[in-house]
Amino acid sequence: MIGLHGDRHRPFKSAEHAARELSRCAERVGDYLGDTPWFRPPYGIGAWPVPGFAGPVGWHAQGRDWDITYRHGQTVQACVAAITTGIVRRDGGIVLLHDFAAATEFTPAGLTEADLDLRIIEIVTLLIERLRGAGFSFVPLPSPTRTAVSAPAAPEHRLPPGNRRYGLPPSQRRAVPRLRRGQYLEGSAPLRT
Repeated sequence: MIGLHGDRHRPFKSAEHAARELSRCAERVGDYLGDTPWFRPPYGIGAWPVPGFAGPVGWHAQGRDWDITYRHGQTVQACVAAITTGIVRRDGGIVLLHDFAAATEFTPAGLTEADLDLRIIEIVTLLIERLRGAGFSFVPLPSPTRTAVSAPAAPEHRLPPGNRRYGLPPSQRRAVPRLRRGQYLEGSAPLRT
């Protein structure tokens, strides 16, 4: 599944701004998207429903993987440990990781692509091993449902009341299968015997 994040990695300022960013992004990668793509707002800011898109989707655990990419002292082991701790503590959830660093993000910091240390494969491999070892399995998001309601305009300078930075909006939370340790999806084998 491919989800959208906006045309530029900048916080959404309103539902209209989010719609413009997501639409521009969808135009670029439209051949790879389903009928209704999921989206996650940049930085988790601006979690409005956006007509024509499913979401927003947030996250429940992250390990500052960007501090590995930008060589700011984070290690693969510490990143995986932080994510594993967060997922185990809440007994499941969505993990935030990055598989790409845009030039618009690293160039202002005076970095070049050669300065980056993108270690996502190493992080994901170790993370899967650790989470499976703790009895977790992996499930996809449910089939997306297009937001049909008109999103209310929000002031350009504030987040809407009740903004949820993490997780799915209330209308879609029940649709996500939540497996607990020892559970597994029908048709798959349990991870623990």
